[in-house]
Amino acid sequence: MKSKSLDWTQLDVVIFDLDGTLIDSRHDLCDALNHAMALEGLPAITVEHMVKQISRGTKDYLRSITGGDTARVESIFKNYARHYRQNSLVKTTLYPRTLELLNHFHKKVPMAVMSNKHQTSCEIVMKGLSIDHYFEMIVGGDVVGKKPDPAPLLLICEKLGVEASKGVMIGDSPFDLQAAKAIGMKCIGLLGGFVPAQEVLQEGAHAFFLDPDELFQSILATENVSTSS
Repeated sequence: MKSKSLDWTQLDVVIFDLDGTLIDSRHDLCDALNHAMALEGLPAITVEHMVKQISRGTKDYLRSITGGDTARVESIFKNYARHYRQNSLVKTTLYPRTLELLNHFHKKVPMAVMSNKHQTSCEIVMKGLSIDHYFEMIVGGDVVGKKPDPAPLLLICEKLGVEASKGVMIGDSPFDLQAAKAIGMKCIGLLGGFVPAQEVLQEGAHAFFLDPDELFQSILATENVSTSS
C-alpha cells in the first residue's frame, strides 16, 4: 500500500486496536452474538454481516433489529458479553506475523492497546494468546470512553508520560483513525480487518497497510535502507 514515510525511531508510544488489527476474533464474536440472539428467538447472522454491524457498535445493531426495545437490547447484550467472555478463545487467532511485529516494537518503544471491547474481555483474550506482556497498558471501551472519543488515547499518553504527537495509533476502523487525529497523533490504517477497506481509506491516515505482516515488512525495509545509507 502507498504511504508516507514514517520514522519509527521518533515514536514514544505505539498503540494498537485489538479486534481486526492484532487478532481475528470474528468467529468467536459472531458465535456469541448468535447465541444471545437465539435466546430471544432472533435468527442467526453470518460472520460477514456481523463484522459490518458491530464495527459500528453492537448495541446500535441490536437496537435496529429489536425496534429500539431497550430492555431487550440490554438482555441480548448481557448474554452476548457473558458467552463471549467464556468462549473468546475457541476460534480466535493472531493475524500472521503479529508476534514478529510485537517482538520488534517491544525492543524499541512502549506499546499499549486501546479497544472498544470491555477491559475484562481484552485481558482474557490477550492473556490467552500470550501477548499481554508486550503492553504497558490495556485500555478497554468501558474505562474512559469508546473510540472515536480520544479520551482513552489521552489516558495512555498521560500514564506513560508521552506527548500525543509522538505516538501512533494502528487500527482497522475509521474510529481508530478519528480518535488519533483528534489529538494530533499519527495513525495507520489496516485494510484487512473487520471494516471494509474503502471506509478506512476514505477516513485518511498517515499510512495504510493490509495487515500486520505487510506493516512489519515495511518497517524492516525502511530500517534496512537506513542502515545501508
